[in-house]
Amino acid sequence: MSFSLLVLHMWLCLRRLKQEGKEGVEFGQYLYEIYNHDVELRVSKAGVMHLLFEIFLVPLDLHEIMYI
Repeated sequence: MSFSLLVLHMWLCLRRLKQEGKEGVEFGQYLYEIYNHDVELRVSKAGVMHLLFEIFLVPLDLHEIMYI
């Protein structure tokens, strides 16, 4: 599965869960944390240095972009 398709699917799931109230938001946060951990593992396995990943992606606040 391509990264773009995975991001789109995650966004759709989070948007839908947000409509379920507090429990949906909490589960969405849990789901996003698992997703983020998986992305970090895939990036590391691909040989990208973790430091570069943090420098370029963390300032973008991707968790806020995904959870709009």
